[in-house]
Amino acid sequence: MITQEIKPITYKIFTYAFIYFVITFISFFFFSDGLILMLCFNMFLANLPLLFIYVFIYELNKRKRKPLLVILIILWIIFLPNSFYLITDFIHLGSEAFYFQENIYLPLQYFNNYKGYYLIVNIFIATVIGISSSLYSMFIMHKISNNKFNELFSWLFLGIITLLSSIGIYIGRFLRFHSIDLIFRPLDVLKDTFGNLSIFSLYFIILIWIFHLIIYLFIYSLFIKKGMKL
Repeated sequence: MITQEIKPITYKIFTYAFIYFVITFISFFFFSDGLILMLCFNMFLANLPLLFIYVFIYELNKRKRKPLLVILIILWIIFLPNSFYLITDFIHLGSEAFYFQENIYLPLQYFNNYKGYYLIVNIFIATVIGISSSLYSMFIMHKISNNKFNELFSWLFLGIITLLSSIGIYIGRFLRFHSIDLIFRPLDVLKDTFGNLSIFSLYFIILIWIFHLIIYLFIYSLFIKKGMKL
């Protein structure tokens, strides 16, 4: 059965995500900006990986139907980039004006940009919740692979998964493919990905990969390494 440790943490993350979703959706009627609806959708996608892993754990402990287990893992890998993808939403703040300076010798003049500052807080909260959801699903899979195989394999598995996630974030942000396209249009995704390889794409993928690993190792060293029972 699902351990008592996984269930409450998963429910808490989903609860926070739901509260964010409701508040953000309501705020759309105040600011009338389509970006806000997009942020709601991104939060929904960011929590799907944890949902897939939650069902995976349930299935693993209950029925162990191997075809379904394989499908759930594949879906987890495909949708995992949506969580860390949230950090790239900060680029949308570039269209917001927060201050003005006529020249370098004059002081800054700050605008009362209500929507702009709301978006800063909103995207930050979305990133925290989304990445927490993703990290927890990664912790679970890390532990499972460690128990089933060994520690070396589990870290190699984690490194590959985070690299694939980084590639997925690049594909989503710059090539504008969605996770679902990997299921229904895999050849188009592969063709465009290899066709658009450049120094910048490699730089971006490596940068996001390093970000994945640093965040994971930081949280792992603080909490998970001290004991996580699955």
